[in-house]
Amino acid sequence: MIYNNGDAEKCKRDAIYVRVPFMELIIPGISNGVAQLAKMPSPRLVKTHLPVQLLPDSFWENNCKDPKCEIQKVLQFLGKDLKEDVVNKILHHTSFQEMQKNPTANYKMVSKDHMDHSVSPFMRKGIAGDWKNHFTVAQNEAFDSDYKEKMKGSTLQFRTEI
Repeated sequence: MIYNNGDAEKCKRDAIYVRVPFMELIIPGISNGVAQLAKMPSPRLVKTHLPVQLLPDSFWENNCKDPKCEIQKVLQFLGKDLKEDVVNKILHHTSFQEMQKNPTANYKMVSKDHMDHSVSPFMRKGIAGDWKNHFTVAQNEAFDSDYKEKMKGSTLQFRTEI
């Protein structure tokens, strides 16, 4: 929305995973985020789950938590100046509720073979910790065990609770 100056229609030209590749996603024969990014002209937007410590220090200068403040922080980081009405438009279109309805943002453009939204939509409630409403104790224990084994030696940590 920022790169398109708040123009929601420009942002709906293609699915989010095409417009903003997920750098770490590599599915042999289907998708490679790094290769996808290499083919894109600058400026590029990148989705990543890399640790926040790898983001430039200038991104963290204003420590605010409300969405409008976060948008203004990104604008400052990018050196962009947008009018208040455009910022408010961006705020509206990037809300969880609006993105949940937008097929170019909510991954409903992904084939059912790869993501079955009838089982679990990509965007469910927009709250951390909702997994507790879906996992049984046994499923959680199995996940924790599998995760511990596969992530042995890694310092990468995820927040699963608020």
